[in-house]
Parts: sequence; structure tokens; C-alpha cells
Amino acid sequence: MSIEDKIKAFLDGSPHAVFGATPDRSKFGNKVLRAYLQNGRTAIPVNHFGEDTEGLTGYKDLASIPEKPYGISIITPPHVTEKIVEQAKALKIMHIWMQPGSESPIAIEKAEWAGINVIQGGPCILTTLGFDEHAGASSEASAPTEQEPEATPEPAAEAAPEVQAEPESAPEPEPTPTPDPTPEAAPEPESSAPPASEAPDSPDTADVAEGEGEPKSDAV
Repeated sequence: MSIEDKIKAFLDGSPHAVFGATPDRSKFGNKVLRAYLQNGRTAIPVNHFGEDTEGLTGYKDLASIPEKPYGISIITPPHVTEKIVEQAKALKIMHIWMQPGSESPIAIEKAEWAGINVIQGGPCILTTLGFDEHAGASSEASAPTEQEPEATPEPAAEAAPEVQAEPESAPEPEPTPTPDPTPEAAPEPESSAPPASEAPDSPDTADVAEGEGEPKSDAV
């Protein structure tokens, strides 16, 4: 079987257990787990302490996993890989991918003798699945979330009817002054006659009285 066929057979089923998965994102065990999640695949973290990783429940070994894994990705030292192969044989798990650095000649021989599909010697699942160091897991992105009901838009307030300004009334004309019908009395002309006090004295009547008549002429 070619390596491409082995990889295809390995990825045809689900779920996959990831031995060596750790909460430390700088470790390859964590990256392999996230590569599965980024591709929408079900992955189960397995490590010595049974630590939860990337929000998933962790297990210490294959026997403690409630659902039998379809395949196993191994990111452990070679001597640990040998023990994992023994667990896989006991549960009749038929697909194992030994990531670069985890291979053991003894483990490979035991797995192939048991008829297990073994991928080893170079192919890395991170390259095959296209791991993105900075991308989030698709399982997290696709997890259903309760959407808040859309707020019902409030009906727009009716615009107040436009009040038309009353036309400005024309200013009332100022009343025209009515001429006084009674003409003003003409000023009286000044009298040319001298005042009574200044009237010329009349002939001295006293002298006339004294003469009692015409004056007598002296006799010749």
C-alpha cells in the first residue's frame, strides 16, 4: 500500500486519539491536536497526567476513553510508542500514525505484524492537514451559540405637522392729523391811536374860563 493510500485510510474514519497532547501550545502534541480541530475533526487528548487540552477532556490511556478511537496519532518518545502499540492491539485499533521522532523499530514491527495500518518514516500530519499556528480551532468557531434576538426597531415617531407661520400683518397706517376746523383768530391790529394817556392836551380851558369870554380890546 502506498503512503498516500495509508494516509487516506487513516483519515477516512473518526475519532482520533492524540498521544502526547499537552496544554502547552509550543509543543507538537498540542499542535497536532489543534490541526485536527482546525479541520473540523474529532480529536481526543491523551497524556500521562490525563490533562484537559484545548477545552477537551484528557485521558491517561486508550482504555479510559469512553468511545473507541478509529486511529491514533503518536507524539511521544520511541519507548513510550511501543507501549501505545500494545494498547492499540488490545483494542483492535487498526490505524496508527507515528509522527517524526516517535518511531521505534520494535513498535513498527509489532504493529505491522498485527495487521495495523502504520504511517511512519517522515510524513507529518501537520503538513497533511495544513496546520495554521495562528488560526483558531474550527470546532470552537463552529460551536453553536445562542444568538440574541434581533431588537425590534422602534417605530419612527410621527413627524409633527409643520406649523405654517401666519403672515405678518401689515402695519396700521398712522392716523392723518385732522385739521382743526376752527380757524385761528387773526391777531388784532395794533391801534395807531396813541394811548389815552399820551393824547395831546386840549386847549387850556382854564385860561378861557378866566377870561370869561373873548378878551377885551384896550380902549384907545
